[in-house]
Amino acid sequence: MIFNAANMRELLLKIEKVKDLYSTHDLIKNNLTEKELNNILFGLVEFDECVRDSDVLIRDYESFIKNDLHLLCLLSDNKVEKYKAAKFVLKEQNLPHGGDRPKELLFKIESELKKKFSVDQFNVAA
Repeated sequence: MIFNAANMRELLLKIEKVKDLYSTHDLIKNNLTEKELNNILFGLVEFDECVRDSDVLIRDYESFIKNDLHLLCLLSDNKVEKYKAAKFVLKEQNLPHGGDRPKELLFKIESELKKKFSVDQFNVAA
C-alpha cells in the first residue's frame, strides 16, 4: 500500500464506524433483530479491517522513514516543493530547519550528487 492521505482517511472512517457501533451497542436490548445483529457483525469485521489497515500503515510509514529521505528533495523541479522536502528531512532528523537551512541542505545534496555523477544539472524525468 502506498502511504497517502486517502489511505489514512479511509482508516479513520472505519474507526469512526466501529466507534459508533460500540457506543450504540449498550442501547440494544436482548431481543436483537436480524438487522441489528448483522450490523454488529459487520462492525466486528470493520474492526478487524481497522486493525489490519493500521498495521499496514504503520509498517509502511516506518519503512518510509528508514529510507534515505534526502532523495525526497530530488523528486520535483519545483523550488517550493524541493524546499518543503528539505525542511521535512531536517525535521525528521531533529535538525534545525528554519531560515536558510533547507536551502543549504538542497545545495549540499545537489553538489554532492553532481560531483559523484559528474553532471552539471539534475532534471526530473516525466
